[in-house]
Amino acid sequence: MRDMLWRMGITLTVLVTLLVFGANASCSSSLVTGEANNVAPKARLSAFMAAIAEGDRSEAVSSWFVDGTSPVLAARREAITDDLMLYGPRLEYHVLDMEWWRTSATPGKIDDASGAGAARVSVAISSEAKTLQIYHFDLLLREGSNGSVTNRPHWIVIDVYPEGSAALAWPWR
Repeated sequence: MRDMLWRMGITLTVLVTLLVFGANASCSSSLVTGEANNVAPKARLSAFMAAIAEGDRSEAVSSWFVDGTSPVLAARREAITDDLMLYGPRLEYHVLDMEWWRTSATPGKIDDASGAGAARVSVAISSEAKTLQIYHFDLLLREGSNGSVTNRPHWIVIDVYPEGSAALAWPWR
């Protein structure tokens, strides 16, 4: 009986809280999108670098999207992944810069993550096994399934290349 009273009390408290605060709670969707966009490319980059550090080549390769129409990009993915694997398990990386791009009818650089459909992340990578090198990671916000139950947009790596090399998958200048 006491257990049932506790449950009813908690339920009543939650309902009253929702009634009081629920109507007054609001949040800008662009703020939420911006925060999600700001975190998600870094999370995708972290997952990629974790796979490299763990020596999980297949995970690193599979987290870099290549659509199959560019044999040159597929060859780059293999070569860059092999090169990054040489940094070993003690690799360190630091994000140096992040550029946000809108991918609408008039693509171009924008000042913040809200409304971004692409990101270019410059990263310094080093380890005891290999000297510091700067790489650029190009990511695209892709609509559709990301392997989860929901069908939300998600960030994918479309290209990785060392500083001084040209982008192969980045369609904007």
